[in-house]
Amino acid sequence: MRIGIIVFLIIGLNFCTAQTAVEKEIVGSWKLVTQITAVEENDDSTFSENLGSKQPDALIQSDVLLRFKKDKSLVIDMEKFVMEVRYSIKKNILTIGVRQFEVISIQNDILTLKETTTENGLRYKYKKIKTDA
Repeated sequence: MRIGIIVFLIIGLNFCTAQTAVEKEIVGSWKLVTQITAVEENDDSTFSENLGSKQPDALIQSDVLLRFKKDKSLVIDMEKFVMEVRYSIKKNILTIGVRQFEVISIQNDILTLKETTTENGLRYKYKKIKTDA
């Protein structure tokens, strides 16, 4: 019984550490560089930039800057329009308002998200452009 409790605690601590890592790594400013469709995801070729006519949302555009802050606020900067909202991360799910995104990875200053609230199968790649203090 004691071994079971110890294993449970170790797994629980590892899970909490992983969640904290995503929360720490996402802090900073991100610019959209690539939109990946489900077809391209299954293609062996390199990912292409599809920021032209396939825009599903006004906030998913190449000129939008997302600034995630440590206090769980997100500043969305679009040209002369700036909006601040709250975000949360549970496990690997990023929630912004009613929209949810799966955090696929954060590696080498590249953030890969997959929208889970729609059936469009789109993934988004963002490049970190600066780290907020």
